[in-house]
Amino acid sequence: MIKKLIGFLLSIVLVLPALGQQKQTNPVYLTNKQLAGVWQIGSKEVGSGVGQNFRFSEDGRFTFNTSDPNQDLIVIRKLQGKYRIDKDELYFTITSKTIIENGEIVTADNFESNVFSIEGKDKVIAIPNPKELNGCVLTVISPTHIRIINVDYYKLDLKKYHINKDDL
Repeated sequence: MIKKLIGFLLSIVLVLPALGQQKQTNPVYLTNKQLAGVWQIGSKEVGSGVGQNFRFSEDGRFTFNTSDPNQDLIVIRKLQGKYRIDKDELYFTITSKTIIENGEIVTADNFESNVFSIEGKDKVIAIPNPKELNGCVLTVISPTHIRIINVDYYKLDLKKYHINKDDL
């Protein structure tokens, strides 16, 4: 009798947690069409300019802009290439980088939020034999909020801010 009671109680203890769990929903995966647009780091709001951002095209091309071109000592201004989505992973193949050539370090003027800047001429360098990089985890938080690895990006409404996508 005691063994049956212990067995019954044990089965209840094992079954109750399963009954209390909600049915898990399927993860959300994006298509190239849904990802297409400009995604800014940290906020969907634009202040004095667009911050670090990805620009994804439906045809699988991307541009990564590092941010304010005068930001403290940023030498790489832009990466360009191809991307592909595989469920919850985003893969990049970088085909070119834009760097500051012969950059001179200067102190920023009083109107900037940086102490130092690099002044120089942009130079586009093609990447010889580009290879696809390891995949990055792509998490969809909402239709306008994604997370790439652990960094949050928000889709910008370019019309709201009167931004020409070709200027990014």
